[in-house]
Amino acid sequence: MQLSEVVAAKIKKICEEKNLSLNKMSKMCHLRQSTLQSLIDGKSKNPKLQTIKTICDGLEISFQDFFEDELFSKIEREEKVENI
Repeated sequence: MQLSEVVAAKIKKICEEKNLSLNKMSKMCHLRQSTLQSLIDGKSKNPKLQTIKTICDGLEISFQDFFEDELFSKIEREEKVENI
């Protein structure tokens, strides 16, 4: 799995655990619903840490709690390509 896929899965998991709609979550986090939808749909391929921090703050969870999930152990390592 790619980072964006894991972040999307984590957001979905939080919504399910807290019984939140995407609309309610966006209001709690002071983010546009389209921002969260882009993360979930995979349109946002490189989620910003600041966006994740904003989600954590809005949901009153720590940054550490967000990332301490087995989901993040499934991120595939990206191969480094060197320019010649």
